Amino acid sequence: MLATLSGAGEADGGAASGVVNTAVQLGLSAGPGTIGTAFFGRLPGHGIASAPQTGLLVGLGLCVVALPVGLLPAGVREPRAVR
Repeated sequence: MLATLSGAGEADGGAASGVVNTAVQLGLSAGPGTIGTAFFGRLPGHGIASAPQTGLLVGLGLCVVALPVGLLPAGVREPRAVR
């Protein structure tokens, strides 16, 4: 987040903050939605015994995908001169 906001100038700070806020809210809603869909999709056919395992495996898969993406370098940009 800080890397995203640090590259924005004074005039673009509000827009950059809005983009970061939207991305965070999307991530916070997509994760539980995906896990819940896997859990409740597995529940009717296989019962309560395997549904939590499926939900946990999907959550683990999301973490395995998200962790390397979060650790990618943001890229080095030259700071802009403030006028």
